[in-house]
Amino acid sequence: MCDTRQPVDPNFPMTFEELKAYLRVSKYTLQDYLAEGLGMQAGFKIGKEWRFMPLDVIEWLKDRHRKNYKVKQNILSHNELQNIARRALKAQK
Repeated sequence: MCDTRQPVDPNFPMTFEELKAYLRVSKYTLQDYLAEGLGMQAGFKIGKEWRFMPLDVIEWLKDRHRKNYKVKQNILSHNELQNIARRALKAQK
């Protein structure tokens, strides 16, 4: 697959459509990102239009990935929880 994205000037804000094309996501995914806090960290509005600073978007995505990774690392499977409960019950006997 050929990368058709244009180079991005990190000091020039991107529009909603430019960011959507650059990240290769749907408008719905980008709207979900806004609901998750992308606008607060990396975006601002000019009138009714969103603008996003590319470097801030990249940093937000990295933070989001790190948080999701940590959550996945801290989730115990159902079997792991059952094993912990069994060991705790055996220890009480």
